[in-house]
Amino acid sequence: MDDTEIEVRDLKAKDLRMMLKLFSKLSPQAKNGLATLLEGASKSGEPDLLALGTSMFQILSELTDDLYSWLSEMSGINVGDLDEMPIGTPIQILKQILSKPEVKDFFESAALKDTS
Repeated sequence: MDDTEIEVRDLKAKDLRMMLKLFSKLSPQAKNGLATLLEGASKSGEPDLLALGTSMFQILSELTDDLYSWLSEMSGINVGDLDEMPIGTPIQILKQILSKPEVKDFFESAALKDTS
């Protein structure tokens, strides 16, 4: 696969199960970092790139196998092929997933946050 933009499929109800599984495996430090990133992105429209990178390394180190399987399924890229792609590819896929409006909607509704 070349350097073309990777397309991530729309999230489905089954992805909730995977997100919950992944989230439950995160350390408290990684959970706090992810929550801060999501909050910052929703306020500014874009996450702080340094914070994003730091959080992504923390998350990847804790969830590598499960996360790669999910990223593979979300992008339609075989796990073996994903391993051979440029180093930024998993982050690119994850950023696309996190930027989907349904992710923000899910976290806001899960927190029972008033969005009006």
